[in-house]
Amino acid sequence: MKIKPAHKWVRAILVGLDRENSELVEVAHQAGMRWFGETEIFPNFSDSFRLLLCQARTMLLDRPFPLVHCRRLKRNVQDVEAYISWLLDPDRKYMPVSDILIVLQDWCGRRQVRSAQGAASKEADPEFQRCACRRRLRAD
Repeated sequence: MKIKPAHKWVRAILVGLDRENSELVEVAHQAGMRWFGETEIFPNFSDSFRLLLCQARTMLLDRPFPLVHCRRLKRNVQDVEAYISWLLDPDRKYMPVSDILIVLQDWCGRRQVRSAQGAASKEADPEFQRCACRRRLRAD
Protein backbone atom coordinates (compact mmCIF):
# COMPACT_ATOMS: atom_id res chain seq x y z
CA MET A 1 0.00 0.00 0.00
CA LYS A 2 1.33 3.46 -0.89
CA ILE A 3 1.77 6.05 1.86
CA LYS A 4 -0.98 8.50 0.86
CA PRO A 5 -3.75 5.86 0.62
CA ALA A 6 -2.47 4.31 3.87
CA HIS A 7 -2.67 7.69 5.61
CA LYS A 8 -6.23 8.23 4.37
CA TRP A 9 -7.22 4.74 5.49
CA VAL A 10 -5.72 5.17 8.98
CA ARG A 11 -7.12 8.71 9.31
CA ALA A 12 -10.62 7.41 8.41
CA ILE A 13 -10.35 4.78 11.13
CA LEU A 14 -9.25 7.38 13.71
CA VAL A 15 -12.02 9.83 12.74
CA GLY A 16 -14.51 6.95 12.95
CA LEU A 17 -13.31 6.23 16.50
CA ASP A 18 -13.94 9.87 17.38
CA ARG A 19 -17.48 9.65 16.01
CA GLU A 20 -18.17 6.46 17.96
CA ASN A 21 -16.70 7.88 21.18
CA SER A 22 -17.69 11.54 21.21
CA GLU A 23 -17.53 11.68 25.01
CA LEU A 24 -13.82 10.77 24.88
CA VAL A 25 -13.19 13.58 22.38
CA GLU A 26 -14.65 16.08 24.86
CA VAL A 27 -12.61 14.67 27.77
CA ALA A 28 -9.43 14.79 25.66
CA HIS A 29 -10.17 18.36 24.62
CA GLN A 30 -10.73 19.43 28.25
CA ALA A 31 -7.45 17.77 29.27
CA GLY A 32 -5.55 19.58 26.52
CA MET A 33 -4.91 16.36 24.62
CA ARG A 34 -5.38 15.44 21.00
CA TRP A 35 -8.26 13.18 20.10
CA PHE A 36 -7.86 10.21 17.78
CA GLY A 37 -8.60 12.17 14.60
CA GLU A 38 -5.73 14.55 15.38
CA THR A 39 -3.18 11.82 16.03
CA GLU A 40 0.11 12.17 14.16
CA ILE A 41 0.61 9.48 11.55
CA PHE A 42 4.18 8.66 10.59
CA PRO A 43 5.89 8.55 8.23
CA ASN A 44 4.55 11.74 6.72
CA PHE A 45 5.71 14.13 4.05
CA SER A 46 6.30 17.22 6.19
CA ASP A 47 8.27 15.69 9.08
CA SER A 48 9.65 12.59 7.30
CA PHE A 49 9.87 10.47 10.46
CA ARG A 50 9.66 10.76 14.21
CA LEU A 51 12.76 10.14 16.26
CA LEU A 52 11.96 7.41 18.74
CA LEU A 53 14.93 8.12 20.95
CA CYS A 54 14.71 11.77 21.87
CA GLN A 55 14.67 13.83 25.02
CA ALA A 56 11.52 13.54 27.19
CA ARG A 57 10.56 10.14 25.75
CA THR A 58 10.72 6.70 27.25
CA MET A 59 10.97 3.71 24.95
CA LEU A 60 8.78 0.81 26.05
CA LEU A 61 9.94 -2.18 24.04
CA ASP A 62 10.74 -5.34 26.01
CA ARG A 63 11.24 -3.10 29.07
CA PRO A 64 11.42 0.64 29.73
CA PHE A 65 14.77 1.72 28.29
CA PRO A 66 16.75 3.62 30.94
CA LEU A 67 18.83 6.66 30.14
CA VAL A 68 22.62 6.37 29.97
CA HIS A 69 25.13 9.06 30.89
CA CYS A 70 26.97 10.66 27.95
CA ARG A 71 30.36 11.98 29.03
CA ARG A 72 30.67 14.21 25.95
CA LEU A 73 27.29 15.91 26.51
CA LYS A 74 27.55 15.66 30.30
CA ARG A 75 23.93 14.57 30.64
CA ASN A 76 21.73 11.51 30.44
CA VAL A 77 20.64 10.46 26.95
CA GLN A 78 18.67 7.63 25.36
CA ASP A 79 20.46 4.29 25.07
CA VAL A 80 20.85 4.00 21.29
CA GLU A 81 23.08 0.92 21.53
CA ALA A 82 20.47 -0.98 23.54
CA TYR A 83 17.79 0.06 21.05
CA ILE A 84 19.85 -1.15 18.06
CA SER A 85 20.60 -4.42 19.87
CA TRP A 86 16.88 -4.90 20.46
CA LEU A 87 16.11 -4.16 16.78
CA LEU A 88 18.72 -6.69 15.61
CA ASP A 89 17.53 -9.44 17.98
CA PRO A 90 15.53 -11.92 15.86
CA ASP A 91 13.78 -13.16 19.04
CA ARG A 92 12.97 -9.68 20.34
CA LYS A 93 10.09 -9.42 22.76
CA TYR A 94 7.62 -6.66 23.48
CA MET A 95 6.29 -5.55 26.86
CA PRO A 96 2.88 -7.00 27.71
CA VAL A 97 0.11 -4.40 27.71
CA SER A 98 -0.43 -4.93 31.45
CA ASP A 99 3.22 -3.97 32.13
CA ILE A 100 2.91 -0.88 29.92
CA LEU A 101 -0.15 0.20 31.89
CA ILE A 102 1.77 -0.22 35.15
CA VAL A 103 4.58 2.01 33.80
CA LEU A 104 2.02 4.63 32.74
CA GLN A 105 0.30 4.51 36.15
CA ASP A 106 3.66 4.98 37.85
CA TRP A 107 4.54 7.88 35.53
CA CYS A 108 1.21 9.61 36.15
CA GLY A 109 1.48 8.93 39.88
CA ARG A 110 4.88 10.64 40.03
CA ARG A 111 3.42 13.65 38.22
CA GLN A 112 0.58 13.74 40.73
CA VAL A 113 3.01 13.78 43.67
CA ARG A 114 5.08 16.55 42.04
CA SER A 115 2.02 18.66 41.39
CA ALA A 116 0.75 18.19 44.94
CA GLN A 117 4.11 19.33 46.30
CA GLY A 118 4.65 22.25 43.92
CA ALA A 119 1.12 23.61 43.41
CA ALA A 120 -1.78 24.53 45.64
CA SER A 121 -3.91 21.94 43.85
CA LYS A 122 -3.56 19.33 41.14
CA GLU A 123 -5.72 21.44 38.86
CA ALA A 124 -3.16 24.27 38.89
CA ASP A 125 -0.39 22.09 37.42
CA PRO A 126 -0.46 22.15 33.58
CA GLU A 127 1.67 18.98 33.45
CA PHE A 128 -0.96 17.14 35.49
CA GLN A 129 -3.69 18.57 33.25
CA ARG A 130 -2.11 16.84 30.24
CA CYS A 131 -1.71 13.51 32.00
CA ALA A 132 -3.81 10.84 30.32
CA CYS A 133 -4.47 9.19 33.67
CA ARG A 134 -5.80 12.34 35.35
CA ARG A 135 -9.43 11.26 35.58
CA ARG A 136 -8.56 7.83 36.98
CA LEU A 137 -6.11 9.25 39.53
CA ARG A 138 -8.64 11.81 40.69
CA ALA A 139 -11.11 8.98 41.43
CA ASP A 140 -8.53 7.10 43.59
